[in-house]
Amino acid sequence: MRFRCSCSIALFTLAALLAAPARSEPVPDPGWSFTVAPYLWLFNLKGDVGAAGRESSVDTSLIDLFQNNDSVIGIQANLQARNGPWTLLADPTWLRVTDDFDAGGDLASVDGDITGDVFLIDLMVMREAWRLPLGEPVVEKGMQQPAVALDLLGGVRVWVVSTDLDLKVSIPDPVLDGLERSFGETHSWADPVLGARATVDLTRRLHLIARGDIGGFHIASDLTSEMWANLVYDFGFFGHDAFAGLGYRAIYLDYDDDGGFLIQSWMHGPTLGVGLRF
Repeated sequence: MRFRCSCSIALFTLAALLAAPARSEPVPDPGWSFTVAPYLWLFNLKGDVGAAGRESSVDTSLIDLFQNNDSVIGIQANLQARNGPWTLLADPTWLRVTDDFDAGGDLASVDGDITGDVFLIDLMVMREAWRLPLGEPVVEKGMQQPAVALDLLGGVRVWVVSTDLDLKVSIPDPVLDGLERSFGETHSWADPVLGARATVDLTRRLHLIARGDIGGFHIASDLTSEMWANLVYDFGFFGHDAFAGLGYRAIYLDYDDDGGFLIQSWMHGPTLGVGLRF
């Protein structure tokens, strides 16, 4: 039911995009162009997570990444298909987080390890709503005139979250000492999102791209939001149009299924990637 509701919201979003104002200066249709860019996301995670009715505060950082290389890791891909003012975008991302905690007392202590695998994918439609050309017209073949542009976006963010919690009890009792229990859960849902993307051509090769959205609206998640700013440099690579991107990405999620599973966390950190346009 939640997934069907999210898809309905996405359809309304697409209808709103269809009614978006046209760009200030129409340009000839260049046909389809495609972008493929893998990224490494060195993220921090801070917040509360819960599984099997047990809640734990998680606080991992980039320091943990270098101390324990499976503590925090994120891999994503940015896939785009553009035709005129329209852009189709998919951002599949895999995140893994591990953390440990202990709750000690005079009579007993509990040590725990929590591992979370998060698979999320942004599926969005964007439409350019405004463009302001900068500088003199470009006459070189294949070169675009620098500009400031704003795209409106709408779509869904699909989540698949798997959590594993391992507990070990230490108690001064020969029978119960060393008792171990494991719990695991997998949850999936989809959130509608609305937002915008701004592109500023600083030079003909250097671009600043910032994207932001907000969603959830208590349909699946109570709230989800993403912000991603990326500094992109274009270069040639064996005759291909390539680029490198350095940025910072942050996602907030507030989800509670009222059954003991919850995530109320920020995931944020630098991104580094390279890509091709064709």
